[in-house]
Amino acid sequence: MSFYSDNGGPLPAGLLGSSTTVTLNPQATAIVEAGNFSTNLSQGYVSAAIPAGITGYGIFRQSVPGTADQEAVVPFTLASSTSSTLIWDDTNYITAVAIANPSAAPTTVNVTVYDSGGNPIGTSSIPLAAQSKTEAAMRNLPGLNGMAGRRGSAVFTVPTGNVTVLGLRFNGSAFTSIPTWEH
Repeated sequence: MSFYSDNGGPLPAGLLGSSTTVTLNPQATAIVEAGNFSTNLSQGYVSAAIPAGITGYGIFRQSVPGTADQEAVVPFTLASSTSSTLIWDDTNYITAVAIANPSAAPTTVNVTVYDSGGNPIGTSSIPLAAQSKTEAAMRNLPGLNGMAGRRGSAVFTVPTGNVTVLGLRFNGSAFTSIPTWEH
């Protein structure tokens, strides 16, 4: 497992450093936890070389003094996808995305957003350096402000390289993940 910062460089994950290896016996399970070792927020993503037959998920946690911890689950996704689709709801919620380029070369992520009737309502192009990540409320991406107050789907594609997308749904301080499907 390798940890990357938003700009594609190594991201130290507490005692794990910027990479770690996990060895599993048949039918075994493992937990890799990069707990809160600092009050400084660091953002990034994890890339893992996983052999056939291994599956898993990530959990991220928000800890705010005086309130219960909030967690969301993120299923493992393939780093070889060239397209990803997300179902979003921006009516009473805010839909955000984290978009990663796990490729060794820069690429541009093209986003087409559709309303619930399948009608296109906006497009955006997001340049990403090699092994980098960006995140934003979708309605704040250039060309996607028409999704505010609506719901529908979004298709993320790259002309070269790969893309992986994580959807996030916010309602005040509560949040959850939105699974995507790659193709």
